[in-house]
Amino acid sequence: MKKKLLANYNTLDKAIERRGFERRNGRIFVPPVVKNKEFLHSDEIVMRLLLNAITSKNIFISGNRDYYSLKREQAIHNLVGFMYSIDNVNSFTITEFVQSLIGTPERQGEMYLGYKDKPVVRDYLTETFRNEFERLVRQDVLRYDIKNNSYTLVDTSWLDKLVG
Repeated sequence: MKKKLLANYNTLDKAIERRGFERRNGRIFVPPVVKNKEFLHSDEIVMRLLLNAITSKNIFISGNRDYYSLKREQAIHNLVGFMYSIDNVNSFTITEFVQSLIGTPERQGEMYLGYKDKPVVRDYLTETFRNEFERLVRQDVLRYDIKNNSYTLVDTSWLDKLVG
């Protein structure tokens, strides 16, 4: 059995640009994981795994730290937009957003975006994406509503660029 252990820069860039997902009716769609040889060896599943790997908690071992940090920031930034598109919403609380990343009881972890439903993962995702949401508020992409503790998309052109 052929195993994919390394990915090239081009594949990582494609993952960050949402190419591991389908586009349907102007939105991003996450196709179900099909546990067959063709799907499990496809570029699409590799890109989904890469997006998860670069946005999950990990330890940088060696290489170009600046490049890694840049790609990680881009992936986190884009993943916010992807989730607004996937769920077809204009507002999230951080808790709702993290749940959206994890998925549903029927479709989560390796069967969705790769994030496990564990307290340590939820805590990490909450901290990481709260920071990104706050950055997007400062850029006038999102607006924070203190009453609902939610982040509303106000710059739809930003989302349109990501979804393509």
